[in-house]
Amino acid sequence: MHAPTLPKLKKTPKRILDLVHLLFASLWLGGFTIVFVCSIMLWTQTINFVQEVVKVCIPALMATGLLYGFATKWGFFSHGWVTAKWVLTIALVVSTALVPIHPLCLSGIVAGMIALFALSIFKPHKKAQKAPQRA
Repeated sequence: MHAPTLPKLKKTPKRILDLVHLLFASLWLGGFTIVFVCSIMLWTQTINFVQEVVKVCIPALMATGLLYGFATKWGFFSHGWVTAKWVLTIALVVSTALVPIHPLCLSGIVAGMIALFALSIFKPHKKAQKAPQRA
């Protein structure tokens, strides 16, 4: 069974999707980094505020990720690194709901988020595009 496909996004709409997706990904990483630092400093009021902000980012990030899967060439399973990102993202979302606000737990979540960024940047095992031959 194949996932439904949307028409592939053109250059400008894809760039807008890139921007929105990166915005929410950055807010998620930044928010949890702040929660991590605040948990070390025991600033509970700040932790509660940041957690509320981060709660908005997770569904928005998942929605833009779904758009990437349906409306771009990346799909969901055509590249191992994309599949790894989905698995890691789901694990992190579940972890954020289950783990206590403790520096050790939060450091693991932040490390996982940094791994997501690294997968997006380095795209391990991505098929290299051949450069045009020069005469």
